Amino acid sequence: MHLQPNLDQKIPQNNVIDWEQIQQIPIHANQDPLIKIDINNQRNLILEPYYYQQKIAGAVADFYIRKQVLEKLHLASQQLPQGLHLMLLDAWRPYPLQAALVESFNAEISARYPTHSEDEKQKILSLFVSAPSLDPRQPSPHMTGGSVDVTLCDENGQALNLGTAFDEPIEESWTAALEKYPEHSAQRLRRVLYWAMHHAGFTNLPSEWWHFDYGNQLWAYFKQQPTAYYLGIPTL
Repeated sequence: MHLQPNLDQKIPQNNVIDWEQIQQIPIHANQDPLIKIDINNQRNLILEPYYYQQKIAGAVADFYIRKQVLEKLHLASQQLPQGLHLMLLDAWRPYPLQAALVESFNAEISARYPTHSEDEKQKILSLFVSAPSLDPRQPSPHMTGGSVDVTLCDENGQALNLGTAFDEPIEESWTAALEKYPEHSAQRLRRVLYWAMHHAGFTNLPSEWWHFDYGNQLWAYFKQQPTAYYLGIPTL
C-alpha cells in the first residue's frame, strides 16, 4: 500500500549558501534533454509564465525544462492534499532573461532599502537572484533547466497566499521564516509545498520558499553530492 508522506512537518532551518563553493562543483553531464512543456498534457500542474506575463525582457511564453525535472514535478503534484495543485511560475531561463532579472532586482532592492550600503544591497541580491553566465560549467541555476519556481493554487487555478509575494526580496521569503509564527495562515501551505517537493527529489533554496532544484550544482550542494548533472544552456 502506498503511504502519503507527512507534509505537515516543520521546515528545517538552513541559512548556509556558499555560491563560490556551489560553482566549483563539477558537472558530469547526463543525457537528460531540455524539453518544451506540452500545456495540454500536464496532469495536476498549472502553468503560469510569470516573467512573460510581467513583460520582463528576454522572457518567453513557453516553458522549457529537463525531462526528469518535469517528471518529478508531476510526482510532487500527486502528493498534494485534495484541492491543492502545483503552479509552475518559471523553469529554464535564457541568458537575456537572467540578466534582466538581475537589473530588476537591483532596482527593487535599492528602492526598498535606500539606507543600506552597497555591500548590504549586494548581499540581499545574492540571496534572490544569481548572476547570468555564458560558461556552461558555472551556470546560474535556472539556466540549467534544473530549477523551478512553484507555488500552490486551488482547483480554480487561483494562486494561494504563502506569506509573501513571489520574488519578494524580504526576510519573510526565507522558506522556514514562518516557523516562528505558528498562527500564520500560510505556515501549513509552505510546509505542504516544501515536503511534497522534497519527497519528489528536489532541494530548496533556503532564501526562497518558491525555488526548488534537481540535478544542477545547487541541488548537488544541498544533497552533498560530488557532482551535478546539468550544464548551463544560455540560449536555445
